[in-house]
Formats: sequence, structure tokens, C-alpha cells
Amino acid sequence: MSKSRRNIALSVMLGAYLAALHTGRRRVLRASIPEVVKAPENALVLGSGGLLGAAWMASTLSDLENKSIWKPEIDDLRIGTSAGSMLAVILGNGIKASEIVALMVNGDYQDYKGILSVPKTPTREKVPLRPSDILYAVRSLAQGRAPHLGIIVSSLFVEGAEDTSELETFINEITNSNWPSTNTWLVSAELQSGLRKVFTGKDEIAPGEAVAASCAVPALYRPVKIKGGQYIDGGTISCSNLDLAIHARAKNIIVLTPIAGYTRININSGVNKALSQIVRNTEQIGMSKIFKKIGTDTKITLVTPGKATSEFLSTNSLMDGSKVKELLEIMSSEEPVIMESK
Repeated sequence: MSKSRRNIALSVMLGAYLAALHTGRRRVLRASIPEVVKAPENALVLGSGGLLGAAWMASTLSDLENKSIWKPEIDDLRIGTSAGSMLAVILGNGIKASEIVALMVNGDYQDYKGILSVPKTPTREKVPLRPSDILYAVRSLAQGRAPHLGIIVSSLFVEGAEDTSELETFINEITNSNWPSTNTWLVSAELQSGLRKVFTGKDEIAPGEAVAASCAVPALYRPVKIKGGQYIDGGTISCSNLDLAIHARAKNIIVLTPIAGYTRININSGVNKALSQIVRNTEQIGMSKIFKKIGTDTKITLVTPGKATSEFLSTNSLMDGSKVKELLEIMSSEEPVIMESK
């Protein structure tokens, strides 16, 4: 066989292998979907985005409620990823979106038990590019799975040093350690395998544990240990995990995602931001594919930040709670972008 034919054959074999891995990864993602007895009529999907993203989502939900686009009582499924997991659980405790905005601004919440303070979140302007799990990609390939881009990026950086116990305690206190009566799915990722894990009330853990696992941002927080597994931020799998609502056969889906839209990849901006830009574009590609393929039985309402708000979110640390008031001021001058599937 000539060299050129051999190269073509090898390219075809490699392409087939990568396609098989990609198909396998999609199969594994579908396998992580909790059992659904009855397809939900209305699903609310709340994405990742740190404290600033949480403030944007809470304020936007309040606005959508005032415009009768969304009402908390119509939800029969809520899916939360990272910051969205915290909102999903707090909403499920009967706290209004407008009250969550006040919570984000003031830093505390008062109920019959007294004042509960929102835990301080760590910020890190530059994260050391020092692999915390250099063998993740090798393990995935050895097990016949395509490595997930978000997990690969996370594994390139040093492991976080902060603890999530304060967040866990805050959530358990505000909910009395009870899961919402509305079906609620909180998304995390298992560290060693890189597989998606969706926590629900059936997992027999307190909601604070699940929220902490969903919010354990790599390079900031230590992984959260639950029943022998170690879990990190669900945003490493997807910023929204919208596919969960689609495969649950939800008829009407409202998606709020602070991290949206294509962005220019600027290598000169530094390794941290360049990798973040790559992940953001990959996320947008996935969202665009979903909108092109969605069936007529499902309606998706995608809500993303306006231009000025998006610029603010992309140029500030999403974990910087001191910027919440400034964010809300910018939001007050523009409407969010709302796009509906056809």
C-alpha cells in the first residue's frame, strides 16, 4: 500500500474512532438523565455564572414574572447548574425572585430563624496552569469515552483550596434541609470519570450537599465528597445542561444562561481567559445545534443578557459579589435578549 493510501486509511479509521467516541459520550450523557414518569409541561433551566450570574438570573426572573412570561407556580421541573442550582433550590423554598435579588445585594436573608448571611465566595484573577489531573483524558479514552472539553480544561489547572461547607450550611438552613416540592435536578460532574451526575431528592442527601457539589468551581473550591465520589461544578459539562429538559420531553422550556453568545478568542489575553473563551464558544455551538434540531413538540425560550450586560459579565470575575449593584444598574438600562424556537 502506498504511503498516501495508508495515510487516507489511517485518517478514515481515526475519524470513525472519534465519531464512535462522540456517539458514546452522547449516550453516556443521556444515561445521566433521571427517570421521568410523566413528561413535564413547564421546565425552568438555570445555568451557571457565579454570583454575578446568579444576580442576573434572579433579576431577570423577577422581570419575566412581572411581564407574565414566567410564573414560579407553573414549573413542574427545575434544572440548576452551579449558580443556577442555588437559585433553583431557593425558589423551591417559596422565596420570590425579587427577594433573591435583595439577598444578592444585601448579602443576607431574614426569616423566622433570624438572619442568614450569603457565604463569601473566593475570587482568583489568575489561576496557575498546573495540571490537577493529567490522566483524565487518558482514562476516558481507555474506557472508550470521548474526553469532555470542559473537564479537560479544568484538569489543566491547579486544584482549588477553598471549602464549600459554608454554602452547604447556608442552603440547608434556608431550606430546612428539605428538597423543593417541585421536581428539582441539580447538575454536577464526577471528578475521576468526568461523567455528569444529576442530583435529585431521591439521592437521599441534603440539598445543601447537592448545591455545593454543583457549585464547586475547579481551581477555586475543593471537590465535594458525596457517598464515595468526588464532584465538581456542573458547568464543566455544560453551562446550562439544556439537553436534560429536552430529553425529559418537557413541552415548554425557559432557559436563563448568563454565559452565552460567541466571543473572539484572544490568545494575548492570557491562558485563563483564552481557554474560557474557547469553552464559551463551544457552549454556544452546542446551543445553536439544539435550536436547529428541536422538534415542533417542544418550545424553548432562551433568555440571555443584553449587549452591555454581557460585556460586563465577560470582563469581570463572575464570583465578585461586590459588583452586583453595578451589574443591576447596567441591567436597568436594557432588556435581556429573548429568543424562541420555531
